[in-house]
Amino acid sequence: MTAEQLKIKLVAYIINPLMTLLLAVAVLVFIVGIAKFIRDLSSGVDPKEGKSLMIWGLIGFVIITSAIAIENSAIATFNSIFTSTL
Repeated sequence: MTAEQLKIKLVAYIINPLMTLLLAVAVLVFIVGIAKFIRDLSSGVDPKEGKSLMIWGLIGFVIITSAIAIENSAIATFNSIFTSTL
């Protein structure tokens, strides 16, 4: 197995599923935050915890989405550099 094949398998089988899992966790945290926020509002309690969960879920979503975009840009850039020099 060459280094190029190893890199492709690493990205395909480890990094991409990990990014997808982290993105799903961020969305889940955001949804749980919305549910807690609504529940606390209806019971008359301060919805501080729900707000916090929504903010952290949104921050996680933005970070993971940015990481995926950077990863895709880097892969496209390096693929074009390596294929144009061969």
